[in-house]
Amino acid sequence: MERARVRITAGFALVAAVFLGSAPASPQSLLTSTVRVQGVWMSFPDRAVDTAVARSQTHVEFDSAAGAMVGVEIREEASRWGLEVGAESVPLAATATNTMYFGSGPTVAVEHVHFRFQPLTAALDFHLRPGRTVDLFFGPTLSLISFSGNAVDNTDAIGAVFGLDVAPGSGPWAFTASARYLQIPLRGRILDNRTHIDAFLVGAGLAYRF
Repeated sequence: MERARVRITAGFALVAAVFLGSAPASPQSLLTSTVRVQGVWMSFPDRAVDTAVARSQTHVEFDSAAGAMVGVEIREEASRWGLEVGAESVPLAATATNTMYFGSGPTVAVEHVHFRFQPLTAALDFHLRPGRTVDLFFGPTLSLISFSGNAVDNTDAIGAVFGLDVAPGSGPWAFTASARYLQIPLRGRILDNRTHIDAFLVGAGLAYRF
């Protein structure tokens, strides 16, 4: 976990450095903040992972689930670059099937586990249409992921986001939606060895610009 914290801290520092250096401040520049609140749906294309060590094999299946997220993006009004920090919570369920091989034959044990996926994420957003009615943005993400319970260890992950804000008028409110990809390293009590799983998160909600 310490190595994960070091990597993610270095990654956050790099994201912040790129953001701060992307558009030099001027006396006329204004900082804007956008708060986004979304309901999210988390799914796993492969759904399952398999690990093995010695005479043990484990097959773990993850279920799709709904959750929520909130994020705050800071951007210079005249810049296309924004730095967003967000947090979310998704209750997950998994089924771990462990097969042990002995001389008398295989022994199978099945365990159902429930835990929460709780990442803190930084994203470097590049806006294609800043200030327009439909504002499209995309960029890389870095996440420090906390899993509740002891089934899966906490970890860090890299990914990408594509999103849009749709402002129906000249006011501060907008509809917002996003699609994110994460490659999540996995290790923990229900796994025999290190592995990873791909995850997609699709969200929709409201945004408010200050």
